[in-house]
Amino acid sequence: MCRLHGYCLPLFVLIIAGIVGCVNEKCFENFHCPSPKVCGSEGVCVFECVLPSDCLAGFECVGNVCRPSQPRDVFEAVAPILYCPAGMVMVENSFCIDIYEASRPDSTSASPGVDGSRAVTRKGAHPWMTTDNQVAAAACAASGKRLCLPAEWGLACSGPDDTVYSYGDSYEPAVCNGIDTYGRSGFHLMPTGSFPGCVNEYGVFDMNGNVWEHVAGGDGMDVRGGAYNCSDSAKLHKCSYIPGNWIPSALGFRCCQDPLELNPDDVERVEMVADAVATDGGNADSAVVGDIALPDSPVEDICTGPDSDMFQVDDGGTDGATVEPFDSGMQDLVEDGSGDAAAEVFDVAPDPGLFDAAVDAAVDSGIDAAAWSCPDDMVVVLHPSRTPFCMDRYEAARLDSTSSTAGTSNTPVSQPERMPWASSSVNLAVAKAACASVSKRICMQDEWIDACSGSVGSVYAYGNAYDPAVCNSIDTFCYCDTTCSTVLECPYPHCRVRSSPAGDGGPCGAAFHVVATGSFPRCVNEWGAYDINGNVWEVTDAGDGIDHFRGGAYNCSDSEALHRCDHDGNWGPSARGFRCCMDAVPASGGPGR
Repeated sequence: MCRLHGYCLPLFVLIIAGIVGCVNEKCFENFHCPSPKVCGSEGVCVFECVLPSDCLAGFECVGNVCRPSQPRDVFEAVAPILYCPAGMVMVENSFCIDIYEASRPDSTSASPGVDGSRAVTRKGAHPWMTTDNQVAAAACAASGKRLCLPAEWGLACSGPDDTVYSYGDSYEPAVCNGIDTYGRSGFHLMPTGSFPGCVNEYGVFDMNGNVWEHVAGGDGMDVRGGAYNCSDSAKLHKCSYIPGNWIPSALGFRCCQDPLELNPDDVERVEMVADAVATDGGNADSAVVGDIALPDSPVEDICTGPDSDMFQVDDGGTDGATVEPFDSGMQDLVEDGSGDAAAEVFDVAPDPGLFDAAVDAAVDSGIDAAAWSCPDDMVVVLHPSRTPFCMDRYEAARLDSTSSTAGTSNTPVSQPERMPWASSSVNLAVAKAACASVSKRICMQDEWIDACSGSVGSVYAYGNAYDPAVCNSIDTFCYCDTTCSTVLECPYPHCRVRSSPAGDGGPCGAAFHVVATGSFPRCVNEWGAYDINGNVWEVTDAGDGIDHFRGGAYNCSDSEALHRCDHDGNWGPSARGFRCCMDAVPASGGPGR
């Protein structure tokens, strides 16, 4: 039997070369090639790079392999600070990648949706499946991103240790969604992020299994990562596996983009308007630290900070991408050298009844919720102490906003992935007029407090313990990957200015910034309203004509104190926003009907 590099013949496709008995062998995975060569797109072993120009920006050619360049010191005086938009993570200080597989804007855990305008990345969504690489590329471009380059996808999957799978070197059927996960009679697609262990060291989920992922410049045969219906998931889920000569059925994608940059002079470098202290009638026990002001920010009374058009994320746009049907299983024909084609089934056609297997993606409000009616962009707040009312699901944004621009329209909308309507000029009168223009009203202060603290009276909408990773705070974007790379638990409370509780590093500093609405999937109250705590303050009406701002913002120097549901920011914070409320209407068959 012929052999090449010590590997057995069945590992390769044999192509008749014109002379009987002579064959050329085609690679499918990197380990088919002698190191340091890799398996190229044509099935030929090649060097990944020879010249520096063969590698991506941020990579260098080391021993014919593209490796990340030496990361820049984020506190270096002349170097810009690199960061990723919400919903993405940085890989080796070189590029940003979506945390979750792409989904449509209107997808749910049980439905893929029909809105093909752009790709979004969020947990608990039905992945966007398409056989067309160009559709995937257009969907990423419409969100200001791009498909991941093959080298980027490979590095994000294998990591700096070059592991076989994103989670390690050994196949674990229970870790990611493959054909063995639920047994071969019950395999099915799952919503994004359903497997907490299917994550790489950068925090990217589902790189192995669930759906195959398109890469830039590829096609249906150049996809990566495997899917839920691969008959040999141990083989096809490998980071290095590329179909090469067959097209799988369950094709999806995720997006990448170049890092965004902040000028160090624009980020707090301990150079700020001194942390102002707001007091209540001179009572020192009630003192709280206020908002941070960036060096060029205008000084407003006792606490200041940047308006919402600073530190915007790069995302948004529209495109007419189409909905693709689910394909049936495909076959790979492997030439065995005898001229007869031996079929090996790689994908297994799913049971249609299992395809849209749903998981609970939101808190169930209970049967009483059905008795009350609210517009689709609002949630029913069913607090035990009051009549049910409607509250905007998201912080108010301007009608013409995107996820990277605040817009100029005076019409508010409650929609995800938009820059919030927020600035130092927002007050009760402005918010009232905006809400009234869409037949809503500003939230009353006691309504807002009940919606935040919930039926159990918690300190924050998400619980009683401050967690900077849950909602957007001044500690959320601490430099955990650089300055505090040795810290095991990061971000941690007050990581920007304090050492870690475990004593393993810090303070970290932080590139705090406002993010698009709904960017933090866990920052949600029990009824489904997002960003009650953090991101931007929300003005409420207490009936006394005073601006009462609630919930805190991304730039509160003591976010633990100012994000509390019971804190009243009537001292004039800077990043001011709002959301609207309205009275709930009894549904057909509900109370009073």
